[in-house]
Amino acid sequence: MEAVTEVGYFGRLRQFSRNARLYLLHVIGMDLIHGAWEVLFNLYLLAVGFDVKFVGIRIAVLGIAGSLASIPAGRLADRIDRKWGFIIGDGGGAACALILIMSTDANAILAFSAISACFSALHHVTESPFMAENSDPEERIHLFSVEQGLATLAAMVGALIGGFLPQYLIGSEGRL
Repeated sequence: MEAVTEVGYFGRLRQFSRNARLYLLHVIGMDLIHGAWEVLFNLYLLAVGFDVKFVGIRIAVLGIAGSLASIPAGRLADRIDRKWGFIIGDGGGAACALILIMSTDANAILAFSAISACFSALHHVTESPFMAENSDPEERIHLFSVEQGLATLAAMVGALIGGFLPQYLIGSEGRL
């Protein structure tokens, strides 16, 4: 009788495909950046004179625009290669971030926040199909679980970094 070898949870992690492992590194990097970006950009908005109400409106615009864009983004993601979904989503979001950090106009900030949310929707609707295409059925539960855990943890660490970074840069001198 042949012995059955059970692969443990961490053993499954080591068996991920190269694309799956690269994707998990991408998740860590992008969510660290995103977590820090949201804190720092909201602090920037307050520093240039916008009130907390405007920051809240911007956050609402992000959620509404991202929700409305999800179905069209999903249709687009089905037509283009998954890699291009990531490239367009991340590249468009980065371009919007560059415009946002150079703007002090409320309308431009809200408009480019909405556009950024649309690019983010493309990125997010591409993730699950990409993970499914780059994993075997028996490893999917592990890949999806690890991805969600890493995304949450990386965003939290990024937000912590973003929260402490201004004080660190100011130092004891009281100025940047």
